[in-house]
Amino acid sequence: MKSGFLRKSMFMNRIPKSRLCIRDYDHFGTIRHICILRHPAGVIPSIMKRERRSLAVASYRWMRCVEVFRRLNDNNAYAPIIVSFEDFIRQPEAMLKSLCAQLELVFSDQMIEAPARNARYRTKGFDPKRAEYEEYETIWQCLPEDAFDLYNSVYEKRILPL
Repeated sequence: MKSGFLRKSMFMNRIPKSRLCIRDYDHFGTIRHICILRHPAGVIPSIMKRERRSLAVASYRWMRCVEVFRRLNDNNAYAPIIVSFEDFIRQPEAMLKSLCAQLELVFSDQMIEAPARNARYRTKGFDPKRAEYEEYETIWQCLPEDAFDLYNSVYEKRILPL
């Protein structure tokens, strides 16, 4: 039953699964949250395909994720760095330099090689085609009425390439 219907159902997706909440991470020292925001036209079909979930479950998961981003952003103590997935894929070097500047880290050219070194994602590097979506506008019809405004409220807080 664990690999079947119940595990992939909306019921199971509404049950929190993390052992720690965001506040618990404060005990580990100073942290910065980095939220990678992807347009629903890219992420929802990806969840449906990769995780074999229904449209309802995939939409719910995306909405919950964006709600968490917004709530973090509304709390100054946990304000995240918001990175647009699409900007990142189209301009990886510029985005990594911006991210490093935000985190006060030194940029390294090896950062650009990260996707090619990740065995899970057999890829040669950042592929801008992954930021192009079919049914770009029709995806909003599958989401709750407030989804567009929620997405835009988080999207406008994103960091931009240098």
